[in-house]
Formats: sequence, structure tokens, C-alpha cells
Amino acid sequence: MTLAYESGSPYALLFMDTILPEVDGQSALRQIRAYESSRGIPGKGACKVLMVTALSEPGMVEEAFANRCEGYINMPYSRFMIDK
Repeated sequence: MTLAYESGSPYALLFMDTILPEVDGQSALRQIRAYESSRGIPGKGACKVLMVTALSEPGMVEEAFANRCEGYINMPYSRFMIDK
């Protein structure tokens, strides 16, 4: 993520699972937002983050939005569900 900003080609959109191998998605999102804040990257210039999970825990959803994610997708999902 930092290399993308430093190279002048930041990510516009990031889909991130809440369960990652080395760090959980919530911690990674906090690190991304802290980096953006430390570099003075404004809200509209920040990377848009959609959290994805198979877990249905309301607390995780609240935490993700508190960490400034733009959306939260519970799996499994299908096009049929999205069209509704």
C-alpha cells in the first residue's frame, strides 16, 4: 500500500477480507488509515475499502465502519442477492 502511494499510483479500491494470514483485516484497515492520515491524504483521496467476510458478527461490521471502510460484504452472496 505504501509503495502504491509513494509511486504516485495509489489504489482506488481495495477488497479486504476480515481474516488475513498475518494480520486481521481490521488491524490492516487501521494501519492503512493511519498511514493516510500521517501523509495528509484527505478523505476523498483515500483508498476506498470494502471489507469482505464469511463471519456474521455485528460487532465486526461496526468496527469496520468505525475504521472508515466504505462498505461491508457478507459471504456467501450471489448476483441474485445483489439484484434484490
